[in-house]
Amino acid sequence: MAIDQILQKIISEYQEEKEAILRQAAKEKAEKIKIAKKNIDNRLQSEKVRIGIETERKFDRLYMAHTSSAKLKLNRKKKEALDAVFTELESAVLKLPKGDYQNFIKSFIDLDIIKQTNECWVGSKEKHLDETFISDIVKGSKELQLKFMGNTEKFEHGLLFTGKSYDVNLSFEVIIKSIKEKKMTDIARELFK
Repeated sequence: MAIDQILQKIISEYQEEKEAILRQAAKEKAEKIKIAKKNIDNRLQSEKVRIGIETERKFDRLYMAHTSSAKLKLNRKKKEALDAVFTELESAVLKLPKGDYQNFIKSFIDLDIIKQTNECWVGSKEKHLDETFISDIVKGSKELQLKFMGNTEKFEHGLLFTGKSYDVNLSFEVIIKSIKEKKMTDIARELFK
């Protein structure tokens, strides 16, 4: 074999080995690219899931915040409506004619309870409750002895019975509060059916 043939054979084997190495490298490269793409796809899918979960949580928080805000506004409106009912009630009672107004106040007086008192005060702006009204309350009762004391600055409308043991507050504010406590549920049920 001549040197040229030996060189040609070495070059040819080298070329074959080179091509085999390049084919193997290309195959490994393709495999690594495939694995990298799969990892990227998995990461993207994982990121999509994470973003979806975060978005859903954010939406839930916003929804709950808006729902809470709406409930607060609704409750505030309900309270305003209820307060308006009792404001109108107060106004309507104060506009009653003298006899009706006195009967309204009498309906809250428990003679057995006020027997323990001996003085009666009326509110500073009271125009329908006077000494005659107090005389009518005690009329016919030998046990009830009330002295009319005049107006007090402690409240504007209604009565205050005082005694040694305790006082009976029938100021207009207390009467309305009592009505409100007794009727609030029924009125709310009617208003917000």
